[in-house]
Amino acid sequence: MQLYVLPAEVLPLATVVDVLDGGRDFRYRYWGTELSDLFGREETGLLLSKHAVHASGKLRFDQFGRVVAERKPQFYVTVFERTEGVLAEKMNLRMPLCAGDGRVDKILTLSSLRRIGLKMDEDLSAYYLDPTGT
Repeated sequence: MQLYVLPAEVLPLATVVDVLDGGRDFRYRYWGTELSDLFGREETGLLLSKHAVHASGKLRFDQFGRVVAERKPQFYVTVFERTEGVLAEKMNLRMPLCAGDGRVDKILTLSSLRRIGLKMDEDLSAYYLDPTGT
């Protein structure tokens, strides 16, 4: 799949991961620019097994593993909050991309973000509290 076939407005919050060794690990092939702004880091080229935020990395590992095992799209919601209340909700649609032999070799994630209490110049890296999605 070529990213240029997607509408340009979805790319800043999109990711593509390579599925390594049948799902034993994942590597970010593409990490959208708005994700870098939101989380204060660039993850293109990052192995998920080496992710700096353990809870987030494990959660994504589980989600990607489910996409590989079930070979169908999965939908997840992450809630970012602080003591004053919810900052944002991030919705992720994770979709398998299959090789010619039918195995999942990449996962495309299209995301949307609903800002609730998050200011435009804030990033989410300090507020990851909810282990129900990412």
